[in-house]
Order: sequence, then structure tokens, then C-alpha cells
Amino acid sequence: MKNNNWVQMRGLRPESSTRDSRQVARCLSMLGVLMVLLVVFLGLVGRPALADESILLSGHFGVGARAMGMGGAAIAVSDDFSALYWNPAALAQVRRIEISGGLSHQRYTCRTTYYGNDAKDRESNTRLNAIGMVFPVPTYRGSLVFALGAGRDRNFDAIFVQRGYSTKDNWWQEGREIQSGGLLAWSVGGAVDVSPTLSLGAAINLWDGDYNYDWDAFFADTRDIWTEWPNDYDTTYIHDVKSADFDGVGIKLGGLLRLSRFVKAGMTISSPVTYDISGELVMMIRDVFDDGDEDQYRETVYFQNEISTPWEFGFGMAWSVPTFLMAADLRYADWSQMKFNDQPLEDYQETLSLSVGGEYILPQVGTKIRAGYSSEPIAYTVPEIVEDREQYTLGVGFLVGQVMTLDLAWVHGTWRTSQSSLTEKDEVDRVFLSVAYRF
Repeated sequence: MKNNNWVQMRGLRPESSTRDSRQVARCLSMLGVLMVLLVVFLGLVGRPALADESILLSGHFGVGARAMGMGGAAIAVSDDFSALYWNPAALAQVRRIEISGGLSHQRYTCRTTYYGNDAKDRESNTRLNAIGMVFPVPTYRGSLVFALGAGRDRNFDAIFVQRGYSTKDNWWQEGREIQSGGLLAWSVGGAVDVSPTLSLGAAINLWDGDYNYDWDAFFADTRDIWTEWPNDYDTTYIHDVKSADFDGVGIKLGGLLRLSRFVKAGMTISSPVTYDISGELVMMIRDVFDDGDEDQYRETVYFQNEISTPWEFGFGMAWSVPTFLMAADLRYADWSQMKFNDQPLEDYQETLSLSVGGEYILPQVGTKIRAGYSSEPIAYTVPEIVEDREQYTLGVGFLVGQVMTLDLAWVHGTWRTSQSSLTEKDEVDRVFLSVAYRF
């Protein structure tokens, strides 16, 4: 996922026997660099796109504080606007007109060990999580409900840092990568009771968002190993900046079955989404040599790509009594079916995610206490997955004046990966706030 073009560029520098020909050599070197950039960006450009956007597309962020306080186990229990995201059929459980909105705050911490050297960095972001309305239609029997709004289902906010001396390449290396942005699903959907025990629903999602990438690194010959021309480098600086816009359309279908007064089951099917991605990538490289001379390279590439995601399937069950509820969800997707510009992607695997959660009601004070757990395996298998992604959650909900609900949730997640001489541990802490007013 990190930029390694500096290794290739050093290999392109031509050999020569005299210092007088350095200028010619560097001109040839620049041409070689530009040729490499052209091949990379016209042929695989998107290598950054493959290593960044598609990885992030395979992970869900979550919508609504109530659902996230229960570990994301919401397919069979959603009863507010967030059902448009979790299971459109569950909208049939909404009985009053609702206007809702929410925010999410994420603190992302990255810890790495590179050739025995530890590094740590942190980035925080606050984003709109959801906003929408739900409209139940008066009926003689059953339920007919429509909803529209937007939910932030994909999150691109992340950070990476590394530093250490590579005994393989004989360079002191430092790098910091920041990714930001995300995708909003602008959705319209509805649900209907087709029998006393079965509800069906559907939602059309118009995906829109942005992705920003900033990779800043330098490589220094701290041990004076690179002293022979034409490789008499002192320091190399790299700065890559990428921005991209996303657009896509998808459909989500859902069903909700009331098996008894106490047990419900839900199922969802999400269609593949083909995202149109357009943007630019600017690569800047500056070489400083032992004698103080400098070479600078800059290349701007405009690109337009497509990434297609696979079908996703979800199944959930819930058991409830008057003051207590338990729920569990399973979600399956075969990410090896993802495609980049109609070409299959390698190094992706199928995933089966599990979410479990509970909610306890304190009727005397109008408060709900929630807790949950989720396991969401990482779909991208490079680097090696040491510890898969797991999340622990807590939540609380308040009823205000019989017409307003206020929900809070805290999510703590961790995972660990390893490649070559680099190990990485990532931690996320997310806080969700949702407010809903019902008429």
C-alpha cells in the first residue's frame, strides 16, 4: 500500500565512467523515470487504487448509534431510519413520522515496527453519519413505510507511519501516509407488510464520495554507503498526492419474518456496485547528492477507473422479552469477485462477518443500555493478516419527552498485519451520536 517507486528509480540510473557525463546520465534518468511512471499509471495505475480504495470498499463503517452500540447486529431489530441501511424491510416496524440525523467521530491510531524501530501516529475526524426521514402511510391493516436520506457506509479516514533503517536497502526510511474521505449512500426505499408475519423492503442507493491520499517520505544515506557515482545519494524525498471522486448505484433488498412474539429473522441481499472513479495523482521526487547537486521529478496523471464489488448477503435473528433483547447477524461476501476495469483482482478472499449484541431497558428512567461484539475479517490478504479485525461496543439510549430519542455508541476495534520487515497494528475508536424526533 505504500509507495516503493524510489527503489525502481534507483535501478534506472545509467552507469557511466566519468563525472563529466553526469548531466547526460541524469537526463536519461529522468526519461527513464517518466517512462516508468507512464507504464505504472497507464497499465496498473491505479496500483494505488487497487491497494487503497478497494481495500477500504470491503469494510463497512456503520450507520446509527443504536445499531453500532449493539455491535452492528441490526438486520432483525432496526426500527428507525437506519433500517434503510441495515434492512429495508425493517422500515415496516416504524409507526410514526421520523426525522433523524447523526454524527460520527473516529480516532485512528497506527503502530508499526520497521526493522526493529517503533513508530506511532494518530489522526481524528468528525463526519456526518446519517440524515433522513421516514414516512409511515396510514393503512387499514399491516404497514406501508417510505424513507429517504443519506448514510455514511464507507469510511476512508486512516493513517500509516513507518521509520527505521533498512539493512536490505541500506537506507534510513521515514514515511507518513494519510487517507481521508468516504462514501455517502443517498437512499430512497420502502417496506410493506405482505402478510401478518412477513415484511418486504427495498432501497436504491446512489453512492457519492471522495478519496484523498497523501504519502510523504524520505530516504537518507545515514551510513555513507551510497558514495560511488552515479549512486552517490544523500537524501531522496517523495511526496505523492492523490484525489478521486466516486459514483455508483446499488440496490438492497430485505425481508423480515416474525416467527413468534419473541423471535424475528431478517435477510438482506445487496447488489454489486460498479464505482466510477476519476481523479489525479501527482508524484514529486527530489534527489539530493553528496556534492549538493539536486534532481527533481514531477508527474501528474489523470485517471478514470472502475471498481466493481460483489454481491453481499446478510442474515439476522433477534429474541426479545419486554425489557431485554438479543440479536446476531451474519454477513457474507466473496471479495475475490471484485474487478478493476473489468479485470479480476488477486489477493482478495471471501469473508463471513459476525455481529452480536444486546439491549436492556430501564423503564423507570426511559434508558436503554447496549453492548456488542463484531468480527469483520479483512478481505485483502496482502500483507499477511496476523489478527483479524474485531470490535467491541457499548451504547446508551434516552427517551426525551416521549417524542425524541438520543443515542450514543462507542466502538473500539483492532487488527494486526505483517509484511517483510514491517508489522502494523491499527486501532480505531469511534463515537456515534444519533438524534431522532418522531411526530
